[in-house]
Amino acid sequence: DVHLLNVTPIRFEQQLAGLLELGFRPWSLVRAVQALTRGEDLPRRSFVVVFDDGYANVFHHAWPILQRLQIPATLFLPTAYLDSRERLPFDTVARLGDPEELWRPLTTEQCREMQASGLIDLGSHTHTHDDFRGRPEAFAQDLQRSLEILAERFDVAPASFAFPFGYVDDQLVAV
Repeated sequence: DVHLLNVTPIRFEQQLAGLLELGFRPWSLVRAVQALTRGEDLPRRSFVVVFDDGYANVFHHAWPILQRLQIPATLFLPTAYLDSRERLPFDTVARLGDPEELWRPLTTEQCREMQASGLIDLGSHTHTHDDFRGRPEAFAQDLQRSLEILAERFDVAPASFAFPFGYVDDQLVAV
């Protein structure tokens, strides 16, 4: 259901402000992973914000809220679509007539601006955001291209990673 994946900017701000009011503290994904890797427990009232797919609506709507509230976030980008003026090929939510800022992919410049704020980390969501289950060689090539672009354009290396659609199998994990 699309309503489980999307909220209005007003609702998003209410949710984040509510967490802060309840004493929850935001952590960047990188900080949380580093702590867990060291065997540390995260504080009981901590949270991490992540966005998948690299939509421009993060720049236009979510980022100003994150800035106001000083909450870090990680954007997982399918790098093949940066700077595209086309709808993302895997988008099943966008409707004809929706404002462009809701469905358009992020631009390189928008990503750089958010990254420069120090609040936004960029991560890989592969290059093409395909379903790679059962295709580890294709996954390895696609992931490598994504990592190259993140390093070249944004000086991100190593990069956080999220599997497209959350689809994963043992072969992909091994890659």
